[in-house]
Amino acid sequence: MVLSPPLLQVCMYIAKIEEFRTRTFVLVFYYNGKSDGDQVFSRLIHARRMDALECTVRKEIFRMSIRQAVYDDYPVLAKVHVESWKTTYRGMIADAYLDQLTVESRMERWKQLLSRGDKDLWTFVSEDEAGRVSGFIQGGKCREEEAGYDAEIYALYLLQEHQGSGHGRLLVNTLIQAFRENGFGSMYVWVLKENPARQFYIKMRGSPVSEKTLDIAGQAVLETGLAWDKL
Repeated sequence: MVLSPPLLQVCMYIAKIEEFRTRTFVLVFYYNGKSDGDQVFSRLIHARRMDALECTVRKEIFRMSIRQAVYDDYPVLAKVHVESWKTTYRGMIADAYLDQLTVESRMERWKQLLSRGDKDLWTFVSEDEAGRVSGFIQGGKCREEEAGYDAEIYALYLLQEHQGSGHGRLLVNTLIQAFRENGFGSMYVWVLKENPARQFYIKMRGSPVSEKTLDIAGQAVLETGLAWDKL
């Protein structure tokens, strides 16, 4: 079993430097608590400061945690699953199909998944500062042996208000760590070609390697397969 990491504190430093109020540069610096972020950032800004520049700095602190899912998470996982489908896939999948999805029906599926105890199946959830579940990731052994990869991301979903906040990246990195610790050296994921998450995976160094057509309630949608040859 992979132990969930401790509460992760992420500090985002934004330096807005205006030169005669005509040119603006924005610098974003992430600090994970392992060193003195304020001192590092001060030196970073000082090195770029000139007499003609006006510099203002804003520091924002976000706290989030990643942990393994437990059986009692099934109601909130079902809620995140359904809500994220309805917001993410609107316009890609027929409204009639999305509108008939219910949290109640998805609960039964999550009860089964969380009670199976598969040794090669991992589910992690992300929580915001208030302890509310914001998303989840699930993965395990690659389901398509012919693909030639060890592991696969089965699902990654975040509530709309948490997309783009760093939760998804932390979830993926946590799952990758679980894969590494259990001897998996490569990874694969399928994502709808029109899904913005496709670019998210590419930014995380996933390489598009294949495509296929998926049938969802009689609608043909195109999927892209992305791979990581080495984790």
